[in-house]
Amino acid sequence: MAKWFYAVLVLLLIALAFFSFQLLKKSNIGIVSDVFGKGELTEYVSGKAEEDIIKQRQFTYSILIKNLAKGQASNTKFNTIDMNSEVCQTANQITKGKTITKDKAYEIYKYINKNIKYDYGNIISDASGRPKIKAKKTPKETFEAGKGLCGEQAELFMYMMQCTGANSYKAFGGAHAWNTILEASDTGSAIEIDATQDCFDCTLENPISGICNANKCIELEMIS
Repeated sequence: MAKWFYAVLVLLLIALAFFSFQLLKKSNIGIVSDVFGKGELTEYVSGKAEEDIIKQRQFTYSILIKNLAKGQASNTKFNTIDMNSEVCQTANQITKGKTITKDKAYEIYKYINKNIKYDYGNIISDASGRPKIKAKKTPKETFEAGKGLCGEQAELFMYMMQCTGANSYKAFGGAHAWNTILEASDTGSAIEIDATQDCFDCTLENPISGICNANKCIELEMIS
């Protein structure tokens, strides 16, 4: 008799625990609904995701500034600039009368954004199905073709800036490439430029696509 009594008691305790858990779960759902109201929970989750992206962008920008301050930029593979090329002639024509680096950068950004399309046809899949570049173009080839991948457009930007006597950098991180220039000689502030994402002087509200979360996530290149 005692064995049956204890067995029934254990079953009752298990049932009580189960129903208590379900009641607590429903209560929490009710609290969430009361706090957010209809449709607001989705908006809250979306907002949190956006907040995480902003934090990631802040971190990425801080790494970019740190690398610029340390002069951690490698040389590009095209350090010779042909000042008589059509690329340089165009660069100097569209920046005529501009003496400030930021103003030159804006004119070149507008030109690339308008005239150089994204080269989707230059991406193929390798044996494992991962995307890779079919054939990388030089800045001149990108200019002549009127299309290029993000890295090719970033290199064309650097080339055109150098044609005008202004320095700039190509930044790479988070599987994306864009450009940056320093404001005057102040290494504590940089202007980010992304022609493929319609973004000049990119801000956290209008971020570039290159975001990452590792201390060495940003690589810089420049024309020496």
